[in-house]
Amino acid sequence: MEGKIRITIIDNNKIQATAIRDMLHVKQYEISIIDDGNEAYEQLVKSPDYSSIYLLSSQPGSVTAIQLLNKLKEAGKEFIIIFYTNEPLPQRDIEAIKMGVTDFIDTSVDFKTTLLQKIGKFESLQRKLEIQQQEIEAKNEQIESQQNQLEDADHEFGVYAGIVEQQKTQILKQNELSTANICEAQRIQSAILPPIEFIKNILPEHFIFYRPKNIVSGDFYWISQKDNKIYFSVADGTGHGDRVCAFAAQSG
Repeated sequence: MEGKIRITIIDNNKIQATAIRDMLHVKQYEISIIDDGNEAYEQLVKSPDYSSIYLLSSQPGSVTAIQLLNKLKEAGKEFIIIFYTNEPLPQRDIEAIKMGVTDFIDTSVDFKTTLLQKIGKFESLQRKLEIQQQEIEAKNEQIESQQNQLEDADHEFGVYAGIVEQQKTQILKQNELSTANICEAQRIQSAILPPIEFIKNILPEHFIFYRPKNIVSGDFYWISQKDNKIYFSVADGTGHGDRVCAFAAQSG
């Protein structure tokens, strides 16, 4: 529920201030009265309420309206101030007062209607500002929520990236171990194959095409000589695909 518009009447004339308060009760505003200009200054400077509307009379008490406005200006304070008077003022005073207030009312000309219209204008503006503020706060909350989601996603990505890196390291180690085992198997396989010099001695004219698919071949060849006879074979290991070993020779 929206709060009531706060209005502070600064007027040394208590009868006039009370009459204005009673007149404004039609709109159910939250109204307070300050009957001393210096007291009003202290309150506005020490506890400023920039959302309130201040109704300033030409004689706020202890100081003049111009003096109060000048003091507020020197303090760097700006408020919504509607100045009202039914007294004739010198033109220079009117111009000086207009420079320091938000609006100016001559109470001798339909004061009630004019005052309600001007307050209504500021009230409408304030409501719009409140709506804009609520929208800004809602957007800020949405942005904050999105930032939290991004931070969570970034953290989650970091966790997964760490897991992937660990798996990569583990796979590389396994590959290194597997390659080392295969190379060891290749050395063993090479050791059991017939030496090239031995084959040249018993079969000077020959060639061997032997190309393992993955370091270690599933095929192998064998040759031996006994009683002037040469025996050789080319074997295909179980579970392998194409043969990768061929042996050809020509004997005298």
